[in-house]
Amino acid sequence: MGALTAIVTLTVTALFNQWKSYLFDEEFTSIRGINVVFLEYLLMVLTAMSVVSLIRVVGIVLFLASGASIVLLAGITYLLALAVYTLLIKKPSLNFF
Repeated sequence: MGALTAIVTLTVTALFNQWKSYLFDEEFTSIRGINVVFLEYLLMVLTAMSVVSLIRVVGIVLFLASGASIVLLAGITYLLALAVYTLLIKKPSLNFF
């Protein structure tokens, strides 16, 4: 993740003026003699790599959140079962049935 961030940052910094020109007006950039096709493909590759990397990060966060909710659900279920056991088995005098 850190390597990808460094690659994207260095690439954008190195080609900032060319990309600014390309993203504003593609025809003007090609007239200036800048390889527009290269900039377009490089932008697509960097975007794709960033999306794939961030999808992995989001997947990890969702997995950790679901794991925490499962543990929480198990704890709540245990406490409810303990309360029912206490009311129905241990102290039947509290039953109103």
